[in-house]
Amino acid sequence: MKDTMIGVYNSVHTSFKSGSNFKIGYWCVIEEDVIVGDNVTIENWVLLKKGTRIGNNVFIDHHCKTGADSFFGDNVHFKPSASIADGTVVGNNVFIGPMVMALRGRVNENPLPPIIEGGAYIGAGSTIMPGVVVGRNAVIGAMSLVTKDVKEDDIVIGIPAKSMVRK
Repeated sequence: MKDTMIGVYNSVHTSFKSGSNFKIGYWCVIEEDVIVGDNVTIENWVLLKKGTRIGNNVFIDHHCKTGADSFFGDNVHFKPSASIADGTVVGNNVFIGPMVMALRGRVNENPLPPIIEGGAYIGAGSTIMPGVVVGRNAVIGAMSLVTKDVKEDDIVIGIPAKSMVRK
């Protein structure tokens, strides 16, 4: 761990690995087998569950939670209180707004995690249901409930979320 700042009052598993210029706030929990890349900043009260993989140039704001075995590409920005389900895949250059939830269902429901492809923008307070794929460069409007896959370059809003792109 080169140029790494591990603050006090954190619980960091001994198997944790980070790239250079890693910064962490206070009261964070990092479980086993978590790996983060270069230039990653984690603010206060963040939980990174076991097996989480985080790319380079990622910012995770306070009160965020990643699910176990989730993957985050490069240049991802999480705003406060975002919660990502186990196994969720987040591509490069993704913005996840405050209080966003990406859910994974139970085994007897839809057990698949959401997939958020590169360049997507997820607005504040949105919920992405289990198994949903958010396409490249898609935009999810604030407070939307995403129950179906979102096409590449689409803009969806509402409860349930519907496309705003004219066909």
